[in-house]
Amino acid sequence: MEWLLITTIGRNPGDEWIRIGVQNLISKVDSQARFILLDKESPSLIKTVVNFDKCVWCGMPVFWSHDENKNNNMPWWNELMLGWVSERKNDFLVLGAGSFFPWDLPQETIVYKDLLEKSARDVIERSFFVTARDSFVSTMTKTNIPAMVCPAAFSILGFEQNNELKIANLMPEGSHFKEFNPGESLIWELKKHRIAEILRENGFVFVAHNLLEYQFAQENRWKDIILYNGDPYGLLKYYGRCGKYFGNRIHGAIVARGNNADVWSIGYDSRQEAVRISGAKVSRPSELDYDQIEKWATEPIKAKPFDMEFHFNQQLEIVKKFADAKDQTNVQLRNENLQNILAE
Repeated sequence: MEWLLITTIGRNPGDEWIRIGVQNLISKVDSQARFILLDKESPSLIKTVVNFDKCVWCGMPVFWSHDENKNNNMPWWNELMLGWVSERKNDFLVLGAGSFFPWDLPQETIVYKDLLEKSARDVIERSFFVTARDSFVSTMTKTNIPAMVCPAAFSILGFEQNNELKIANLMPEGSHFKEFNPGESLIWELKKHRIAEILRENGFVFVAHNLLEYQFAQENRWKDIILYNGDPYGLLKYYGRCGKYFGNRIHGAIVARGNNADVWSIGYDSRQEAVRISGAKVSRPSELDYDQIEKWATEPIKAKPFDMEFHFNQQLEIVKKFADAKDQTNVQLRNENLQNILAE
């Protein structure tokens, strides 16, 4: 079958690892699958209409609302999510939809709550099924969208795996938007150089997902630096050897967990809950203690098992049902089948 995958290309390795994980799921169901990749961030491609048999929205943040930036005012919302890719309900699947809110945001203070709830209902109405990568999605949208490990964890499959490397990734601001928690961002600013020193001196390789992170590593006299060059498979070769990970990039953390690594993830937005589901340790900058980090960094690498078989098969069953769905009849029966899958 022709599988259309909604992703981004060449900008963010995390997005592409989600897509690679989804491809690994699909390939177990359809050994002859042919993949068409559509970059939702490309203005020229958003309006492109292509023929497909099945379409999967490959993770990424889907639900958020803050100030003027809301999920439903993104160019791809109406063109794709509620557009031509989802016109055939039984041929459109959303795997690993994420939230993007301040981590400590009380539900009663959320901006545009009605918009979020409507957005979720619209996506559910137009999809065969929807999974989330964090529990904030269901909480903030008042839906029962189930939270499962982000499919990025499955991107590591097929690579030669061991746990010999210690990997660090430090974002200069500790997250994508310091406005989500100015206090935590300031604390990270005060701590990040000492933390970098501890990790560098304890043999951590720095994996930079963009140029700003690369420059930060250079400023902190890191010698072993790997920079993302637009090829997501290039970085997977390193994460496939990861035994310890400390950093801010959530998909570095999630992929490392897929490799049974001991992961410590730092941030201050709700995406950290996607890391928590993978079995990693998650902390805010204010919770970090230099002595604890140094103790952890100096300890021998000890793998922390990730139940790949359980998490992979849980989502594989959904993909199997999706691949077999032929039309929009028997909607109630289809939903009952999926509920049974999740209950098993």
